[in-house]
Amino acid sequence: MLKQIATALIVASFSVPPAVAFAQNGAPPAPGAAPPRYSDRGPMSQVRGQVENIRRQERDKVLAALTPAHRQLLATIAGQMAISQSPDPRAAAAQLDAALTPGEKQTVLAAHRDAVSQIHAIFQQYMQSQQQSGATKPPRMEHRAPHRLTAGDIVLMVSRAGAPFAHPHG
Repeated sequence: MLKQIATALIVASFSVPPAVAFAQNGAPPAPGAAPPRYSDRGPMSQVRGQVENIRRQERDKVLAALTPAHRQLLATIAGQMAISQSPDPRAAAAQLDAALTPGEKQTVLAAHRDAVSQIHAIFQQYMQSQQQSGATKPPRMEHRAPHRLTAGDIVLMVSRAGAPFAHPHG
């Protein structure tokens, strides 16, 4: 059960915009006031900050793995998706997959596995601390089998500037 909850939280971290997640943690700041820091918002906000740092590191590793030509291809595909009236992330990911070398794919997939593993450990630790403190009951979440991400999916996912945690198929 704990593993399913942690997996659901990891999947949710890909699709919940930071502003929405932070808004759920407490009252909004007063107009004109500086937004609170992670340390001012409690344990879940600290978890969110750790996840954001891991995702930034993943993005850096993934983009560094690409050749200059493949970074240019990514820029072209991302630009086409940005102006398309009906962007097709699956087709874009497939185009990237077809272009990436086996070495690039291996590095991208390893960076993603490492990031997911780190995030999973953070959420497990958070859930255990919440259970031990009796602060809250673990949320009841539906578990669905996630789409198996390809290297192209991951490259596309980490490249999304305005929504770095958005899942490419969601």
